[in-house]
Amino acid sequence: MSTGHRGYWLNDPVMHLLPGTRDVELPENLGYVDRRGVKHITPRLTRSDGLTAPAWSWGLIGSPLTPAYRRPAMQHDYHVVTRLIPSALAHQLLRESLEEAREGRLWRLRVAAFDRLVRRFGPRW
Repeated sequence: MSTGHRGYWLNDPVMHLLPGTRDVELPENLGYVDRRGVKHITPRLTRSDGLTAPAWSWGLIGSPLTPAYRRPAMQHDYHVVTRLIPSALAHQLLRESLEEAREGRLWRLRVAAFDRLVRRFGPRW
C-alpha cells in the first residue's frame, strides 16, 4: 500500500541495549515502506552502534536512541554495513524517514542540514 506522499513504518520494535556497549539490537524485523511504495526490511538481530550519527552530530538530530531517530538510524546503519543497496538510496531513505519523523519547519531545516553532512562526509560504496 502506498500513500503516494509519505513513507511509513510498519512497526516500532523495542530495541535491546547490549550490555557493556552503546550498541542496540533489533528483536524483530523493522519494516519501512518508502514514498514510492517499496518495502524495506531491516532484519531482526541487526546490531547498530550509531554509525549513522557520529557523536559530534547528535546535537543536530539526536542520538540514535532518540525516539524520532531510532528507526531511521537502525535502517541506515544496516545499509551501511550490508551495502545491499547503493549508498545514495540509503542516504535518501534516511532523509525521507527523518523528514516524516516529525512535523515543523525547524525539524525540516535540521534534517536538511544533517542530510548535507551525511552526503558530504558519510560512507559511500
